[in-house]
Amino acid sequence: MTQSQQQIIDSIKLEFEKINNTKSYGGSLIDIDGILGNIAKDKATREEVRINNEHLLGILDDMIYSDIDLLNKDLLQIGLIATKDTHHRITIGIHNKFTGEPITLKYSLDYKHIYLIDTQSLLTYTTVGSISLDYDYSFKDLKSVASSDKFKLRIRNLYESSLKK
Repeated sequence: MTQSQQQIIDSIKLEFEKINNTKSYGGSLIDIDGILGNIAKDKATREEVRINNEHLLGILDDMIYSDIDLLNKDLLQIGLIATKDTHHRITIGIHNKFTGEPITLKYSLDYKHIYLIDTQSLLTYTTVGSISLDYDYSFKDLKSVASSDKFKLRIRNLYESSLKK
């Protein structure tokens, strides 16, 4: 069991202990115990989603840095470089040493909505999704991107444009 999975379990246990230890209040007109229980359940769900999302974003970050290393082993040989986009956490830009339009690889996370008791919803990541090339073409992984004719053409064009400068 990973550390983040254990944190989720510990957080949920703590919230359910709080629910079970809630004392009954005065009258019987308003279900105060139910209201407090719902608040505690929503709080536990929010924490579970937060930990889950941080965990999957960490996995995605690791994947992106690994993919950058793999790309640069080939790209640096021809004067190109892959870098993580500083403005978008899930994007790699492939550039030449001069300015120009980069090749963009955008990573996605699959997600679902989890609904809280008050009908608000939280976006929770489920898995690392696909990689899009220049926001148009979608691939399952870096290997399928690199072997595509579209990517090879974009690399060729970027390389040739760097020779003209």
